[in-house]
Amino acid sequence: MSLRKPPIAERCDFPAWFKGPRHWHALMGNAVYNYHSNDGSVHIIKPNGYMETRALCEQINKQTPTEMMAVVHYTTGCQSGFMCMMFYRRDTFVIEIQTGKPAIRLEDACAPDHFDINKMAYITLL
Repeated sequence: MSLRKPPIAERCDFPAWFKGPRHWHALMGNAVYNYHSNDGSVHIIKPNGYMETRALCEQINKQTPTEMMAVVHYTTGCQSGFMCMMFYRRDTFVIEIQTGKPAIRLEDACAPDHFDINKMAYITLL
């Protein structure tokens, strides 16, 4: 009997209109969102250069030409889990994002106790 690596799971992808510029700056100046095409991840970096969070798309829950709701697997330091993220394309170079609360299970990330679209703050990216 030999050990084999499990097959690599198919990941979903962030919208083309988000991946295009590759670098997004929060309007408030408190973060930069960098898309990395080599592994499909988004790195959310604070102004001091410290990489705060790495996110990978795991599941798309809703998608239109200008919106996407997805569950991402995030890693921040030694912590990881799942979060629901809503992406809105407002204009060619203007995007808004809503990010939910961390969840242990993928199935719980977009549930109302982790993500309430009416209560989550918007982060404007340019």
